[in-house]
Amino acid sequence: MQPNKLFISDELMQILEKMKPASVIANQLIDLSQDITSHPILSDHPNYLGQSAEVQTNISYLTVERIAALRETLSDFEQDVWTSKKRFRARPAALVQKILRDCNGRDVEIFSNVFKSVTSLVNFKFSIVKGEDIRYWYHYSRNADSSGSLGASCMKHDFCQEYFDIYCKNTDQISLLLMLDSRERVMGRALLWEDESVKIMDRIYAINDEELTYHFKMWANENGYLYKAHQRWNMPLQIVKDGKEQVYRIKIKLKHWDFPKFPYVDTFKFLDTRKGEISNYNTEDSDIILMHSEGKFMPQDYLFEDFVDNCFYHNSEAVTIDYLPDGPKKTRSENCHWSNTFEKHILRKDSFYDDVLDDYIFNDNFTQFIDREKMINDFVTKAINEFDIFARLIIRKNSLSQIVKSIDEIKVKWRTNKAWVEEIVRSLMSSKEKNQSNDEVLSSEQSSDERSRMTTTRHQATMHPFYYWRQHEQSYDRIVESLIRPNHVDVTDTE
Repeated sequence: MQPNKLFISDELMQILEKMKPASVIANQLIDLSQDITSHPILSDHPNYLGQSAEVQTNISYLTVERIAALRETLSDFEQDVWTSKKRFRARPAALVQKILRDCNGRDVEIFSNVFKSVTSLVNFKFSIVKGEDIRYWYHYSRNADSSGSLGASCMKHDFCQEYFDIYCKNTDQISLLLMLDSRERVMGRALLWEDESVKIMDRIYAINDEELTYHFKMWANENGYLYKAHQRWNMPLQIVKDGKEQVYRIKIKLKHWDFPKFPYVDTFKFLDTRKGEISNYNTEDSDIILMHSEGKFMPQDYLFEDFVDNCFYHNSEAVTIDYLPDGPKKTRSENCHWSNTFEKHILRKDSFYDDVLDDYIFNDNFTQFIDREKMINDFVTKAINEFDIFARLIIRKNSLSQIVKSIDEIKVKWRTNKAWVEEIVRSLMSSKEKNQSNDEVLSSEQSSDERSRMTTTRHQATMHPFYYWRQHEQSYDRIVESLIRPNHVDVTDTE
């Protein structure tokens, strides 16, 4: 029988508590130690979790069967269960997937990396430098090795040294946090920005991103700094504050900013060269963007903020959403569909695919922002003209009651009003009266093959009249000819 809680050793619980700010799964395991129903778990999951004595970066545990066996053999189960030689051990990622149901792969990866960071005995110290020391420590020759994001930094080269004036001259607002090994070599670095209202740690560069990034984040927590939630160039707004990721717009006033060359900047890349304000978002006054690897800068419209995910992308990827109540906004094309009916982009969440129209149109959540009656009016008016030929074919094949039923389906589909439905029916009735005599001639003079071809055409028109019309537009004149001149009976499309 399974215990009614997840038992975790004191030693492992201390590790998980340290991991809480950085790992969702660490929080879930702590929750499960209090309430086994707090998160979905697998049946027959491991229990009595602890840090492995043999391999510090592994987790030890017991299976259901092993727990039952030890209860029979151990004199003091609650005490001896933690030191039993019968315990299994596993890597953190493998262990949590034996416990949690449907756990997110990225969360598992983060848990594994952070666990390794906390339990590994990494020998390092943190140091903060300012002024010209920033220029000195940015050079690749100070790095412990050339691996990780630190080794890949585009600002490590000799020719980049002249770009760092904006960092070196603003000593009150900008400093550099260094992680140094025992040889005083750089294992990682991150810019520190601050003014009177905020302190924030910029993107973390390290020789081992998976293991060392955690230590920077813990330093930020302990020293009152916000930090980037994601170490990516296009996510400067996603900031961790009070342990939670949120969109946080920050502007810092610099004392010195008029320089001929600038470094590539990850977070505070938007500069107002008139006021000397630098920010992590594109303000109305920002006129240049500091994201060039050769000391130059980009124009203000080089990037746009996607309002869907609040990330920045190159302006060439932008499309405009112009139907929202608070004005036009930009996003990427992958977040929306193009609608031929409305001749505009519609967000995926605001649209659905209509089989009759063969197009994406607005769903009902956005009827208040569009003139749906006008859309129906324009479409039905056009449809009546294009549908007339198929109305005649439908009348030949179906009774009036079936015709009305088809119109009722159109009414439901388009949520149109009675007047428009009646107009379509009047058109159909008119077509029936005009072509009743022609039907008799067609049926008497056509051969069986010809009648078969006409039946197929009528059937296709009945099933998908608008779609069939668009796909066989070239045949329109030939079909009309067959109706006006009954002796002309070759109405099938041979193209």
